[in-house]
Amino acid sequence: MADFMAENNPCGQSILRLVSRGNAIIAELLRLSHFIPPVFRLDGRTEQHKYAEILTDFSYFRQQEYFDHNIDSKPDLQELDEELKVNHSDILTRLYLAFESIHKYITDLNRLLEEVEEGVYIQQTIESILLNADGKQLMAEALYLYGVMLLVVDMKFEGVVRERILVAYHRYSAQRTSADSNIDDVCKLLRSTGFEQGPKRPQGYPEAFFGRVPMNAQFVSMLVDRLRSDDLYHQISAFPLPEHRSAALATQAAMLYVCLYFAPSILHSQPAKMREIVDKFFPDNWVISVYMGMVVNLVDAWEPYKAAKMALGNTVEHVFVKELAGKLHVKLTQLNPAVKQFLQEGVLHEEYVLDNIPKMMNVLRDCNVTLRWLMLHTCPVPEGNKKLREKQSKWEGFKKEGCERMRELADVFSGAKPLTRIERNESLQSWFSEMAKQIEQLSAEDSTSAGRKIVQLFQKLESTVGTFGLSGLDRLLCFMLVRELQTFVYSIKSGVLRDPLWQDMFRSLSSMLSPVRATLEHPQRVYSTYLARSSKLWSSSSFTDVLLRIGQIQLLRRLIGYELHTAAKFDSKFLTSALHNLNQALLAAVGEHYHNPERPYPSEDNPLLYELTAYLESTGINHPLSKIYVTTDRLPYIELFVLLFVLSHLSRMHYSKPLGKLQPKKPQEHVDISALVAGVITLLHQFHAEVNELFVALLGQYVRSMIAARAPETQGDILNVLVFIDELVRYGGVPRRTVENHVPTYILDEYKSYLSQ
Repeated sequence: MADFMAENNPCGQSILRLVSRGNAIIAELLRLSHFIPPVFRLDGRTEQHKYAEILTDFSYFRQQEYFDHNIDSKPDLQELDEELKVNHSDILTRLYLAFESIHKYITDLNRLLEEVEEGVYIQQTIESILLNADGKQLMAEALYLYGVMLLVVDMKFEGVVRERILVAYHRYSAQRTSADSNIDDVCKLLRSTGFEQGPKRPQGYPEAFFGRVPMNAQFVSMLVDRLRSDDLYHQISAFPLPEHRSAALATQAAMLYVCLYFAPSILHSQPAKMREIVDKFFPDNWVISVYMGMVVNLVDAWEPYKAAKMALGNTVEHVFVKELAGKLHVKLTQLNPAVKQFLQEGVLHEEYVLDNIPKMMNVLRDCNVTLRWLMLHTCPVPEGNKKLREKQSKWEGFKKEGCERMRELADVFSGAKPLTRIERNESLQSWFSEMAKQIEQLSAEDSTSAGRKIVQLFQKLESTVGTFGLSGLDRLLCFMLVRELQTFVYSIKSGVLRDPLWQDMFRSLSSMLSPVRATLEHPQRVYSTYLARSSKLWSSSSFTDVLLRIGQIQLLRRLIGYELHTAAKFDSKFLTSALHNLNQALLAAVGEHYHNPERPYPSEDNPLLYELTAYLESTGINHPLSKIYVTTDRLPYIELFVLLFVLSHLSRMHYSKPLGKLQPKKPQEHVDISALVAGVITLLHQFHAEVNELFVALLGQYVRSMIAARAPETQGDILNVLVFIDELVRYGGVPRRTVENHVPTYILDEYKSYLSQ
């Protein structure tokens, strides 16, 4: 039956058209999931109070006269109802047609199976179709696509939202629904299943959902047998190695996973078949891609099914998983140099490719299989009951903090706070107070609704406050930054630098490191001695916490500046360009004045600089990390203090190539290198420029001295300092030539080469 797909074969063409429809239906469902009118979710109390009597679930059909009379008897509800009808009729019609197409699809599939059994298609039976290579592919895809439709509609359209959409369509399109009598069947198929995104799922889900429209049991049984025994897409020949079999059969495995829900007895009580399925399709994988963007962990999905859970036990055994992950890690380290060899310029010419096709194909297969497994199986896994116990306490803590922040912002705009240039704004004050109340109402038990509500709150925050709760928030953060810097500088000035013991230590270290362009003879001994002596400073004080807070505030202000500048360029590009050019011209004029004092300079009573600064900050044309926020005296040994502080924290870090950044060696040490760098840069800018340059010189001396010592155990520390210097250049705008004055160019080039490997 090689001509099963021929145009003159009505059976093959009917199945082909049905499968094409199935793919189109899923695409339409995924598209429409982004256009669900938010009002149908009834998330907030305002929406519930306003629309609860109009937007109802299927309880409407039990008391239709009551609901209709209630709306007709209240003019305000009539007006609101008409508004919903006018605003949402088009999208409701499109949503209903998509839902209806699911029911039509399964109805047509069942009708096709009946016609095959009745002999409508001459010389065709279900058995003969499933013996044909093209026939069994299409039949398997037809059932699989119906299952995916049901999963997508339940994942993207919550049950209660579906019911409200269907009821609203029924009410607003009465003439159409009277002609389309199958709306009752559509409602029966798509009524709420009780499913919500989260760890728990309703009992008997999703097999009860899949069974709402009965299927030919014999057909399902025969199809599952074909899926578990045959290679439908002839992929094993393309992946000849035994360890590649699960990757070769991945598409078929996803189809089998879905189709098994049409035959749940296999999952529950047929261990022999499930053992065979697991051994063939899931011997070394348990996270599968069911459809585009839909990933399923079989450990969770098959938990309620005795036979399936037992069959999967060997695959997810701890010892086996650890061994498998180790093998793939080794394979990854072997594949990297092989791929780089192929990708070198001038290697992949026509003659080389023709001569090395087998070798290249083997590398490509290994890369595809290895990357596929790692991408699917390297997601974080919860640490059992401990994480569950911590979840509620973290939720309450974050919720409390969120409420406090909103109330603080409400107080800011009350006009009572002594903050610079923050004027009273009653509307924003009341709005932030209302936001705090809504955050208090969030519940961790309903994670789906809470997550969606949080997203909506962020969207409301952005749309309501806009460029202004950002500009104001930046000023608030600036105020907090000044307070943190004053605390930090005061702690150093009044505590550390007044203590004779610390003064002696810094004086001794300064003598050991002078001159900074020299290379130390025994650097390990020198640095380790002084790092050990200064460790008490970091363990018994709040220096680390304060500096990290300073860095976090500055990173937030950088992001705010970026958002403000982007919005300004979109909303008023001419004003933004004019401000940018005026700023550059003014800086150039000031620079010329310092070179030639006869050049003009704005006087103290000239408002130009002050007013221009306000405009620049409002449009994000500023550099928060390079500004001076507090006035400070010359503090002796401040550069040495910061050096020991940085080296102490870098010694507890390691460079992570996958992340491309420094990470703490111990996970419980929550030190973010970006915040640390931003904090150090901000602190140093509060002093004379020579302090900043001297600090870079001390870091360069450390690198040169450690490299000259040629101690293998210091390689990690050297790399950490070079990464830190690189971050200084990136965040602080330290000129490259300044770094090259203290770290030889060949060291920097070798460091860059190492990172690119």
